[in-house]
Amino acid sequence: MRPVAFAHVDCDWYDPVTLCLGWLRDRMSPGGAIILDDYHDYGGARTATDEFIAANPGFAFEPGPNPVIRKL
Repeated sequence: MRPVAFAHVDCDWYDPVTLCLGWLRDRMSPGGAIILDDYHDYGGARTATDEFIAANPGFAFEPGPNPVIRKL
């Protein structure tokens, strides 16, 4: 399995965002970034992201217009 350094998640809804973040969790390289396109636009995307951050202390949330999840 090759590591992922950058991912752009643009899925809108809870289930697809949960699926993408779960798939990326073990593949992200240290310092790797996941850009979240719809965090501020769709409640499901926000909920999925917040749950992922709460359950995965090896990742940090960086707020902004398009928030970033960074692997520590």
